[in-house]
Amino acid sequence: GGGSLIYAHTFDSEDLDERVNYELIKLPEGRYFWKFIMLANNRRYEFGKKEFPMTVEAGRVNYGGLFFGQQLERNRSYFKLLNRATTAIKVAEERYPDLLARYPMRFGAPGDDPFVDYYFSLVPKDEPEE
Repeated sequence: GGGSLIYAHTFDSEDLDERVNYELIKLPEGRYFWKFIMLANNRRYEFGKKEFPMTVEAGRVNYGGLFFGQQLERNRSYFKLLNRATTAIKVAEERYPDLLARYPMRFGAPGDDPFVDYYFSLVPKDEPEE
């Protein structure tokens, strides 16, 4: 089966209450990379083949990091992948509590961040009723 990936994208629309919008999407297990991003002004930025990787494991809710972009000048922008695991956990607990009860969450962005596993090791598990 496929895993799920939480990713985020930033809006500059007056119609939105939040500047950061998290979404949950279902993806097959595998390694993913950002290929490009299209800004509101129709400016398209292409990325190298292996930039901003994310790993998705089946049967888990996978947090792939927060993709951050900022336009510095007319034809120059800055992009990076940030670790905002605490915010992703809060969003997931608020919006997808049933999903988190069935599938453990994991950190799927680059680097080794044990925080997600540590956090969920502290969360009491529902004990089956006898």
